[in-house]
Amino acid sequence: MDPTGIQSELVVGLGMDELPNKSNNTSVNESAEHCQLSNRSYDLKELLSLIKESTSTVKVNPILLSCSGLSKGRAIAAEHLAIRGDSKAEGATDQFLAESNFEPVLFSAFKELFTSQRVIPDFNNATLSTATCIFDSPDLNEHLHFIYKLLSNKGLTGRSSINIINIWSFAINRIIRHFLASMQGHLYNHYMWLFLDLEDDIDNLDKPPEFAELMSWRPRLHYLLRSCKISEDKEKERRRVCTIYAKHSGTIANEKLQEKVQILEDRIQPVAKRIGVSGLLQEKIEKIHSEDSNDNSLSQYFHQRFQLIVNEKKYDEIPISWVFLRSLFHRYERKITIPREELQIMAKECGMDDKSLKGFCKFYTSFGSIFDLSLIDPNYQHVILKPVSFLKALDCLFDPSSENLEKYPIMRFGVIPEVVCTKQFDGHMDSFMSALVALNLAVRVHKIQLELQSHATNKHFYYIPLSRENNATEVDQKSIHVLTSIDTPHIFKQATFTKYFLDRRPQAKLVPTEYRNQTIIKDTTTGTTVTLTSHSPATKLHLDKPNHEVCSCIVQVYNDIAKEAIKNNAKIVVNYKFIKICARTNLPSVQLIPSSDYHILPNDNPDDRLCSDCNDANTEADVKLLQAWNKALQEYPIERLCWSSGDLKPSDIAEVAERLALVSSVSTDDIAIAFEIEINGPVGEDQRATMIAYILFSWHMSNRDIQEPRRNLARKIFALESCCEAEEGRIDLKRIAKDLDVELHELL
Repeated sequence: MDPTGIQSELVVGLGMDELPNKSNNTSVNESAEHCQLSNRSYDLKELLSLIKESTSTVKVNPILLSCSGLSKGRAIAAEHLAIRGDSKAEGATDQFLAESNFEPVLFSAFKELFTSQRVIPDFNNATLSTATCIFDSPDLNEHLHFIYKLLSNKGLTGRSSINIINIWSFAINRIIRHFLASMQGHLYNHYMWLFLDLEDDIDNLDKPPEFAELMSWRPRLHYLLRSCKISEDKEKERRRVCTIYAKHSGTIANEKLQEKVQILEDRIQPVAKRIGVSGLLQEKIEKIHSEDSNDNSLSQYFHQRFQLIVNEKKYDEIPISWVFLRSLFHRYERKITIPREELQIMAKECGMDDKSLKGFCKFYTSFGSIFDLSLIDPNYQHVILKPVSFLKALDCLFDPSSENLEKYPIMRFGVIPEVVCTKQFDGHMDSFMSALVALNLAVRVHKIQLELQSHATNKHFYYIPLSRENNATEVDQKSIHVLTSIDTPHIFKQATFTKYFLDRRPQAKLVPTEYRNQTIIKDTTTGTTVTLTSHSPATKLHLDKPNHEVCSCIVQVYNDIAKEAIKNNAKIVVNYKFIKICARTNLPSVQLIPSSDYHILPNDNPDDRLCSDCNDANTEADVKLLQAWNKALQEYPIERLCWSSGDLKPSDIAEVAERLALVSSVSTDDIAIAFEIEINGPVGEDQRATMIAYILFSWHMSNRDIQEPRRNLARKIFALESCCEAEEGRIDLKRIAKDLDVELHELL
């Protein structure tokens, strides 16, 4: 496995819809037998005119398939697809295979064009002079000569429609996951295959990951399913583009295997629904028996599964000028990125206006052929032409050399001197570091914004929180936490918080810390130190002393970040709340913060008092801190659009009532007692569903002012287990409760 976690990026089966089939590769000359075509000679200028012609298009089917997950099956799948693809793909381990990869696309484009014009083209290589200049750009000029020679020497073979396919394999715990997750909404030709081991993983899905590179706050299943978000389009219209594969050894009896798969599907469905990916997931889990990675039957199976994707997709028609320009960058390995201004000049020479260039960047980004980060941050002034090479080069910052660590000890704290970045990227630092900044994975800081003991000669640094190794895991129930809903994108990143906080408080200083989930900022004006510790979806905000001014700044920072996310993408709404963990909760670990009892701030009580347990436990300093937070949240309230209140809709209650009515091992009387609702007389089976609906709606109307009504309903249903003797009934009750509140935990 290479450092980035991408095992391979291939262009597989270009020009093929299936396994290589010679009968599908016909030339224009051969097709002359079927229709009357005329001969015509083309020189360089005429070839360029054809390329720039707005009506000159080619049909292409772009696909990016990512194999990821908890199991090593992800790597096996990618290997099998590489073997079954174009023979030229064998042994490829990095980026696009060779310059020949773009040939089928070019041949397809020109074949379609000349066939429609009923022409047999003649590219007279003998008359071609290398001194002939058609473009102002030397690179474009050389590439046009190259294409002319290619067409002259090889003729026009291939299909009239082409599949352009990238296949990546990466672990969910690598930096690429953070990179791709930031591009959510733009990879609309992306498909995801997620792998897990039916025997080893199924009992650990609710446990935190053990991967060193991944923060261990959410269960493994959450991380796995959230990966599906990468395939989401901005309009959220894509469906069934992610598939879960459950690997097994073949030693499980078929009946037991089906039972395990059913259990897995039942566990996945409610979590996927709450995360917001149920529409992206295929409804059924695919079972694979894999002991031998060279098993030909498994290879054929993966190829058939992939063929379904190819067959279901519709072809896109793109201008030949796009293919011509993109193919130039396939050939030149030295160009990993290109300044946007330079690309604009080259595109203009190819006959592309601003609208066409925008379409070019959007299209090729959609399947990972390039990354245009200006789609996310308009200030990013480069286009990434070779994403895999880019990510491999970038990964060095997340795995620094011992030499750099010895020379610059501050790198252990995620603070990278700019001189290191300059040397590492050989004069191309801006394109790499600006990308991290654009994706909120880094922030550039001046030395006066750092508490430094040395390195005074370095003026600028990059703060990259994820480049550190250790995690802070201490439970702190006294501090205020920010809690985001499970279906919310993680936009409250440490680098983002640092940027916005330092913008509002330029006199503040970043204090180095070894924990990668922790950021410490000292506000020198008030003498207050803020320690932000991320336990996503919960973030701890610890102040070493109460201060209303600092609390107000923090609240405004969170509101600013949320507003910016909505501004950049109207489809993304971030739901969050500030909470105080209730004193009656005894939290064994930070992972259970979302499942705990807590009070949502600001508190409505004029004296800032909470429940009796909290009031008894609070010290004078705790009360002052609570008052500072309450005042700040009242002055700068969260936008209503971003409220995260755990509301219940009438449709939710009706659905729960309908499902409860089917749990026959719990009587209607027991349900009425549990919800403290009186009913008159016995209830017949034909009235059971109606009466349960009445009980739930009555309870909801009597408790409309409580915080977290969804969680309270889930806990009521969970508590019905004590009235249920049948094991099947208890399982049904747990399932209904977890469907209501996926964070519900039986320990709390």
